Amino acid sequence: MTEGSTETRVVNDRQRQQFDGLWSESRARPLSPDRIRYRVWAEHLREPIVEVGSGDGLLARTFSSLRILSIDQSTVGLSTTPPPRAVGTMERLPVRSGYARTIVATEVLEHTGDPLAALEECARIARPDGTLLLSVPTLPVAGPEALAARWRTGAWPTADNLATWDPYHERRYRTEELLAQLWQTGWEPAEVVPLFGTATTALLFLGEPLTRKLFGRTVQLAHLGDRLDRLWTGIDRHSDVAVVARRSRTTP
Repeated sequence: MTEGSTETRVVNDRQRQQFDGLWSESRARPLSPDRIRYRVWAEHLREPIVEVGSGDGLLARTFSSLRILSIDQSTVGLSTTPPPRAVGTMERLPVRSGYARTIVATEVLEHTGDPLAALEECARIARPDGTLLLSVPTLPVAGPEALAARWRTGAWPTADNLATWDPYHERRYRTEELLAQLWQTGWEPAEVVPLFGTATTALLFLGEPLTRKLFGRTVQLAHLGDRLDRLWTGIDRHSDVAVVARRSRTTP
């Protein structure tokens, strides 16, 4: 598939319509999952920065001292985003080649119509010393998320029934699959950080909904479980992964 293919356009239009509704209520501050990802991203942010799939501009608002070019196909999300900002898809970015020192794609690749074309486009706009900060939801998922999906749908979550338990995503990744796609598109993974393990997802899928039911509002708890998850990362299941990747010395 290419950015201009019918299938890719159908997927991107479906995702844009979905997020037009989501971004109609802008986040005033980072939610628990954002806080966890930003802990990974913070030390790697070097200007010029391009955020792909920027949504409502939370990264630019959180790191307001940095000049971040925010790009999204949802004009609803961009309306709350501080400038500079531009409309575009991950497969076709309105940025000149070799511009960005840092590219951020937080929970975006799983929504794209053509993930390989999207990663190649990120490589195109990156400097030779450029860094890609990427995170995606994974399979298999952490135990508490699996339980939550089972309670909602009556079935354990798998790739085959993704549309039932996780309808907002076009796909979820196995970590080795994601790393292979990065190598294939000119990126060399330098750091792989599993995210949202048992403690985090228990607080996210069980603890935070309980606070909403008890107090009428969500109390942010899940980010508190991140440090606990790190104690048993090697034996735990995680629902997400963050990757810090560098431009490959040998372009494909």
